[in-house]
Amino acid sequence: MALEAVKIVEANYPESLKAVYAINIPNIFYAFLKMMTPFLASATTNKFHLYGSDENTWKTELRKIINSSDLPIHLGGEREFDTKNQAVNPGGQIPAFYYKNTSIQSAEANDKMVSAQILKQEGLSLEFNVKQLNTILSYEFHVDNNDIGFEVIFLSETDDITDVIVPYTRCSQFNKQEETLFGGIGKYIFTFDNSYSLWKKKVIHYRITSRNGK
Repeated sequence: MALEAVKIVEANYPESLKAVYAINIPNIFYAFLKMMTPFLASATTNKFHLYGSDENTWKTELRKIINSSDLPIHLGGEREFDTKNQAVNPGGQIPAFYYKNTSIQSAEANDKMVSAQILKQEGLSLEFNVKQLNTILSYEFHVDNNDIGFEVIFLSETDDITDVIVPYTRCSQFNKQEETLFGGIGKYIFTFDNSYSLWKKKVIHYRITSRNGK
């Protein structure tokens, strides 16, 4: 039914679209387009110009249809924008002073944060051995784009007890996670989990510190 509707529209309604240029297209989209191509007229499919993550390729193609003086720098042109005096950034990386999420803004400005990239279907575990009673562990982290799984597990050194200190939860990019743990003697395992993601890698920024609580 849907395919029949597409054929009717193509046959009876003139197209007003001249061309579509799309950049940074994921591979899965190419597979979808390949399945749809047999059901679309060549006059339609020829208007789509799709490019992956190779900047040299799509910047060259964009300059063929848009004057460099009109094309923004981040798209391969020469046009500069006064981002500080504009309500909306024209593209590229958003300046930090526009962020409404102050936790992300402060974390990016803090050079004591450690950054790590977690690939799709993988995770990162950080182990901290506590040797003294009343040790205070503090942690803080946030994730760029999407979310990340997080939990903290404690392995006691004295009586071989495993305890879940922070239950597993999915933390979004808009949540700054920060907490203080009063530690016993043993090992604390901080786990950042991206095993559930089939397509996307994640970037986290974290800080974990310890001090004597006495």
